[in-house]
Amino acid sequence: MNNTKLILQQVNKTHKGLEKYYLTALISVLGGRGVWLIGFQGMGKSVIGLSIMELLKKYIPIYTGDILTLHQVAQDTEFLSKNRLFTFVDDYSLSGTMYTKLSLLTTLTALNYKKNVRIRKKGLSADIEFDEFNYIVCLQPTWLNSIFNTEEFRNLFQDKTIRIYMFHLVKEAELGMPKVEVEINYDKSITTKEIPKNTYVNKSLQNLRYIYSEARAKETLLVLLNGILKLDGEFNKENMKLLYNISKLLKIENDLIEQFGEVKRIDLAKYRTLCILTKYKEFTADDFVKEFKISHDYAVQILATKSARQFVYFNNERYHAFPNPIVDLLNEKW
Repeated sequence: MNNTKLILQQVNKTHKGLEKYYLTALISVLGGRGVWLIGFQGMGKSVIGLSIMELLKKYIPIYTGDILTLHQVAQDTEFLSKNRLFTFVDDYSLSGTMYTKLSLLTTLTALNYKKNVRIRKKGLSADIEFDEFNYIVCLQPTWLNSIFNTEEFRNLFQDKTIRIYMFHLVKEAELGMPKVEVEINYDKSITTKEIPKNTYVNKSLQNLRYIYSEARAKETLLVLLNGILKLDGEFNKENMKLLYNISKLLKIENDLIEQFGEVKRIDLAKYRTLCILTKYKEFTADDFVKEFKISHDYAVQILATKSARQFVYFNNERYHAFPNPIVDLLNEKW
């Protein structure tokens, strides 16, 4: 049995619904890309990050200090003594003022992408170099818009990270984090620079093009391929199908992000609705009245729309429904 399938089974056993997010985040980190887990409170972001940190500590040093600015990083001897590192930020929205949030963002992104940073500030001189630096950050969606369009960080954030949007799929999750026990071949030499040619890879690349430029889509595809290679040691039909599923999960960003000229923002109303529609709990009309502040008649129509597997968008108690495969995709068994 390959590791990817084993991980899906182990996470599904105690945290049903989190397995696709867990595996997508782990593969992204193993491939060398920083990960942002985006979701409302209680969706399981923290337990995924903690579990992956627990899994990786056998292979790479874990940094648990407060990383706020490059200046602070340069003063941290523990940080500077490592050439490989992984760090986990549990809740970005609690990381201080807007300035410290942006400082944290640029620090993590710079170290993840550039691998080396030179600091010359107020008499402090330091060169930070890593063979490998990865991170997972948890972020509530309401904070996403505040950093999406900060001009000096726009390119770093939008081009150098993988963002995973989480929905309410968890059913009867146990307390604590998922317990994943697999052996990972963390040999740095195990890597590929060639994109295999098959149907699943072609479809995966097509999905990534909805989010990224052509060059960035191919780069992200290689990141995911290398993550899979570190887990399974080979490419086969099963993990190429997994690659395709991951690309579909990432493509959801295309349906959630609106663009007005150069300004991007997450459609929070659409995100909240999707979170409602993907809950295992059977919602009543009264639940929708309370959630969306709409009339009972419209709530009844929403429930009928849900049963027809369509997606609902609201505007001043007028709505239109249109076919949307996201709900089906999220509930699809991997």
